[in-house]
Amino acid sequence: MSEPASGAPTPGGPSGGALFSEWVVLLLLSLLLVSALTVFGGAARIDNAIYDFALKFRQRPAPRDIVIVAIDYPSMAKQGRWPWPRAVEATLIANIARDHPKAIACDILFQGNGPQPDDQKVHDAMRLAPVFLPEVIEGPSGGHAGMITLPTPLIAAAAAGLGRTDASQDIDGIVRRAFLFVGFQEPLVPELMLLVAGQAGAGVKGFPGSGAAGPNVLIRRGEVLIPFAGPPGHYQQVSASDVVEGRVKPGRFTGNYVLVGATAPGLLDNYPTPLAGADGMPNVEVQANLLDAILRHRFIHAVPMFAVLSLNMMAVCILFIMMLWIKPSQLAYQVPAGNILIFGLSIAGLVFLGLWFPPVSMLGTRILAQVIWSSRRLQAASDYFARELVQLQGQSGALKPGRDVAPAPLSDSLTRQIMMLDETRHRMRELRRFINDVLANFPDAVFVLNPRGRIMALNQAAITLGRRLGRQTDPTAQIQPILGDLQAAAGGRDRLWPPAVEGAGPAPRGVGPGGRVLEARYTATGEDDGGEARGWTLHLVDITAMVSAMRQREEALQLFTHDMRAPQSAILAALEHRDFQVVPAALRDSVARNARRTLDLADSFVRLAMAEAGDYDFDLIDLFHLMSDAADSLWPTASAASVRIDIADPGREFVIHADRRQLVRAFINLLDNAIKASPAGEAVVCSLTETTLRGRKAVACAIADRATGISQEHQRNLFNRFARAPTPADGADRTPLRADGVGLGLTVVHTVVTRHDGVVACESEVGRGTVFTVTLPLYDGDEPDAVEAEEGS
Repeated sequence: MSEPASGAPTPGGPSGGALFSEWVVLLLLSLLLVSALTVFGGAARIDNAIYDFALKFRQRPAPRDIVIVAIDYPSMAKQGRWPWPRAVEATLIANIARDHPKAIACDILFQGNGPQPDDQKVHDAMRLAPVFLPEVIEGPSGGHAGMITLPTPLIAAAAAGLGRTDASQDIDGIVRRAFLFVGFQEPLVPELMLLVAGQAGAGVKGFPGSGAAGPNVLIRRGEVLIPFAGPPGHYQQVSASDVVEGRVKPGRFTGNYVLVGATAPGLLDNYPTPLAGADGMPNVEVQANLLDAILRHRFIHAVPMFAVLSLNMMAVCILFIMMLWIKPSQLAYQVPAGNILIFGLSIAGLVFLGLWFPPVSMLGTRILAQVIWSSRRLQAASDYFARELVQLQGQSGALKPGRDVAPAPLSDSLTRQIMMLDETRHRMRELRRFINDVLANFPDAVFVLNPRGRIMALNQAAITLGRRLGRQTDPTAQIQPILGDLQAAAGGRDRLWPPAVEGAGPAPRGVGPGGRVLEARYTATGEDDGGEARGWTLHLVDITAMVSAMRQREEALQLFTHDMRAPQSAILAALEHRDFQVVPAALRDSVARNARRTLDLADSFVRLAMAEAGDYDFDLIDLFHLMSDAADSLWPTASAASVRIDIADPGREFVIHADRRQLVRAFINLLDNAIKASPAGEAVVCSLTETTLRGRKAVACAIADRATGISQEHQRNLFNRFARAPTPADGADRTPLRADGVGLGLTVVHTVVTRHDGVVACESEVGRGTVFTVTLPLYDGDEPDAVEAEEGS
């Protein structure tokens, strides 16, 4: 995962694991909460309030083809208390029917204890136009089974259709929806307005039911949200008394849908609706809104439950992803903006698309989760900073300023942390001043660089160096011009920038003003997650005195060896002259032996000095081929001693990073010792095997002989200067080739192997032979210089 940008402790960081676990638990609890609120309607009341608010922006003009004949207060004042006599009701229906309306829907219950004298008049009036009547469906209650109440048979026989007009109230008592089909058994009773609109023929196909049919189970299908067009009185109304008394202009109802019903509040036929206010809306107006929606397909469609649940859970998951990966400063406005967007889309969907999505479950869960997570993350950050401040105070305790700080109240953790931060900041300032003082007084030039070589800080010696070179040393200046001058003055032999990998070779050198030799030593100031240096500290060490001393040492060594070799060579040459033949042979041999020993001692000193102080030229080498070269060099010596050198072919390459010249000399020393110690007719056996050294892959080169062996006492000092194995015992086979050495050969071997980051060991048993094992690390591609050498070869 790239790095989270939340700014709080993250997984993998301090307290990150625990905080991530809390994130997972909070996510699961939030998903459970939003699911419960969605499925069980825990936020239904607030959702309904938002729905009612949004519906006010969806109002529209009332259609002209729907007219309400209202049984209002003026009608009751003229015609008497409701219910009116059947004869008055028959006159009302007949006067409407004479205008030939499309349909008449009477929200009047033509019921009674039995037939009434004027039922026939109502029956005859209903025959003049298609008249639809309601039937009452009462659900089971108080232990009584549900029932359906129909109009009297004579009147029902004249009706064009029977349907239900009962309003469906939500849990808060407000009418927002209707069920198009209701009943206790199939076929279900259609909504009366479906019959009026002529759209009940589709039946109930496609509408899910609420349960199995039965006398005590009320089935509801076809739930729809009513798109109320406006407040009460929005639709055209005509007073029923004006219709009964014939005061309505002829043709008023022609081609219209006429709904007859009570509008007087005292008749208890009013219901609260989203646009009705405290007085409520008459049921006949609710039916008018429903008829309008059926005729013009204006229903508000609620998003299905499974879709609401899926969207809610998705929104919660998106919030939690944002909380984990987005910075708190961004989260502070992005999440509220997202919540406002969700709320706005819910309102817009209802107003412009007629699509209702209840947002409260989603928004409530998101707000609650963000509050909990923010407070928990703030607490985790506070705890983390408190721990870090304590640790920083402990680390900077050596530079603790001498000032008294009043302790904060134990209960005031924030004040205590602020005071700790102030105290730590003061200590860090003192520490920085201390570091700057040390850096300023450092005798050599020191630069602090960023990864791209830009100067971030430097001391006075560095400023002086830059001034003498005529180069800028201001902050943000580049280091390359300064190092380029030093490199050019040294002949361009060493590359000073960019820094080489640590351990890849000797530190590069340049020449500064006045011919001073400066060695560039780089120290990484830290690494990022990718293992790259965050910056460098460059120390230009003046090694002029050391280089001068090394040159004097080499000159003295060369002079010493030359002066020693010349007289000894002269002595050996003089011993071959005929004038010295008169000298006794024993005396002549003793002088020659000591002269040759002096020559060997001079050569060994030179080789040891080169091994200890010489510049190694590393390259990629196959150790088997290097061993073969060393054996070939000693073939004459081995042949003269009647000793074989057997090198077992490993069947693979063992590539090492080494200086060929120095390492060949080290193996020649080991093979030469083995040849000199081995009896005639024996063999020196060399083998290569893969092993490990300090956790790295390595190769072990074993050189074994069958000589007399070395005692444990002599093995302890074997690699020290002038330490030699004992000479063969009296009576053993001895030749000039097995003469004693000067005691520096194994010291050279140990020095060379150590410079190659390897080890050399000796295993020997008196009378059974000796095995010298040289273990060297295999090349693993970490040395850039070695790669370059390989490419150039």
